Amino acid sequence: MSSQQVWKKISSFRKIGKEKLILLAFAGILLIGSSYFESVGHDESEEPTSGGNQQSEIYEDMIKDEIVKMIESIDGISNVQVMVTFQSGSEKVLQEDSDSSINENGDKTVKKTTVIFNQNGGDSPYVIKEIYPKIEGVAITASGLQESDKSAEIINMIAALFDIPVHKISVIKNK
Repeated sequence: MSSQQVWKKISSFRKIGKEKLILLAFAGILLIGSSYFESVGHDESEEPTSGGNQQSEIYEDMIKDEIVKMIESIDGISNVQVMVTFQSGSEKVLQEDSDSSINENGDKTVKKTTVIFNQNGGDSPYVIKEIYPKIEGVAITASGLQESDKSAEIINMIAALFDIPVHKISVIKNK
């Protein structure tokens, strides 16, 4: 590029004006800043711990489906609907490393840190096990419950499967 061409470009900037150049620079800074904040927010939304609620819902739906299948397999029972209440949400037990040391006074200090590993380009805690929520109560409606012993059989089956007291299980005949 010759020096004449360079001077032409510089003079073209002078024609734009200081205010327009400042606005243009400010717009560029805003674009760069917004892309930075977008990438920071995007990383936070992909944390693996946010999927905990979704796994609980999948577990709860699976339990309901299994109960419906078991009851509908009983001769004469149909149109089964189930509602299950849970004591709490699921709980994840994380792997922890601990370092213990004894200071000059003879006091023991324990420092615990959660084990983190890199998975799919992101850091996540190492989960040892997941404790699913305990079933607190079950309500069942079904057609074909004319015989009272069928209701009692269903109550006993649910109590045995989920280790819940029979007074927390309700079986009612549908319309």
